Amino acid sequence: MIVKVYRSFNFRLYISILIFFVSIFSFDSIAQTSADLVKSGNVLLEKTEYQDALVALDKAIKLDASNTEAFFVRGKVHFKLLDLESAFKDFNTAEEKGFNDVYLFVTRGHVLQIMGKYKESLVDLNKAIEMKKDDKDIWYRRAVSYQEMNFDYEAIDDYTKAIKLDNGFFEALLNRCILFYENDNLKNAFKDCDKAILVRQNNADAYYYRGIAKGSESGKDKEAMADFDKAIEIDPDHDEALTVRGAAKLYLGNKKGACLDWRRAEKLGNPEAQEFILNYCE
Repeated sequence: MIVKVYRSFNFRLYISILIFFVSIFSFDSIAQTSADLVKSGNVLLEKTEYQDALVALDKAIKLDASNTEAFFVRGKVHFKLLDLESAFKDFNTAEEKGFNDVYLFVTRGHVLQIMGKYKESLVDLNKAIEMKKDDKDIWYRRAVSYQEMNFDYEAIDDYTKAIKLDNGFFEALLNRCILFYENDNLKNAFKDCDKAILVRQNNADAYYYRGIAKGSESGKDKEAMADFDKAIEIDPDHDEALTVRGAAKLYLGNKKGACLDWRRAEKLGNPEAQEFILNYCE
């Protein structure tokens, strides 16, 4: 009987000690999981499991409010969820707490662009470029801000730097093509849109802008028409391509076809098409 009591006592003592040590190690584990939770948040972000990522990152910040990376990653998740105010707030907090990473400035600059704050975005993107000059996406992102602010030459220069880093950078080629066209540099506009089409053959804007660049040269009307046809084939609601194709048809003597294109463009809200109809169609 005494042996049984002794054994029972020892067993209960063993369990108590075991629970005590498990609780200690669990506490230490919890105290060190903020970094692990950030890693989990990053993985969930990559998997586009944004709500689960937020849960992990909220826990990381609750455990360690000095974990600057947690604020940065949570900001990226908010950005993916298009909660721009929360993203902006998290990026600011990360920086205020000492997080100094090039992609903080790039991503916050992008957020500011979407918010229409292009001048403010340049502050972040300038910092990013100072830190990393060999990243095509940073040059491209700053070019977008310059373009939106109508600083065309600065934008062209930045697009050029992005293209030098990647000569198949479709978005940079297309945007530089548009800027060249708008600044009457038709030869270079044609070259850039031609290269863009070689990279991506299913983009209506690339064909449209190559077409209008071609159409500005004498004797290129049929070639321009082929590009407008392709743009409309890709995007039947491309009102600008319809409007310009109508003008090309009129120039080539196809008034009926021109009016049909303009009426389609008018229904899509193109004001130039409406003006053409008033002037040329019964």
